[in-house]
Amino acid sequence: MYNTSDAGKSWTPLPAGNANASTVNYLDANHAWLLSGDGKTLLASSDGGQHWQQRDTGLDIYTGAQDSNSTPGQIDFSTLNIGWLLGFKNNASPTLLKTTDGGQHWQPLSYTIYA
Repeated sequence: MYNTSDAGKSWTPLPAGNANASTVNYLDANHAWLLSGDGKTLLASSDGGQHWQQRDTGLDIYTGAQDSNSTPGQIDFSTLNIGWLLGFKNNASPTLLKTTDGGQHWQPLSYTIYA
């Protein structure tokens, strides 16, 4: 990941530990969440990506691509506290999780897919 402070004229690499990002969600200039490319790591930053803290979903889900024909999991935050995470478990239907505390804890959500 890279950061720019001059409208894209120059870019500076940001540290993200050993994570190879598959999905990044920035809520604002300071707050971001990152899903790793291997689908096993969720990281959060509150300082524009300068430092990252690992978060645990508390569930055994895989947020990477199920296979070469599928897309990785997704993460989206609407506020600093409320966010959703879409992942997979044992090649089953997608698992949808919600947090109301900034990603510290996650609860599975029930849903129905209509054809």
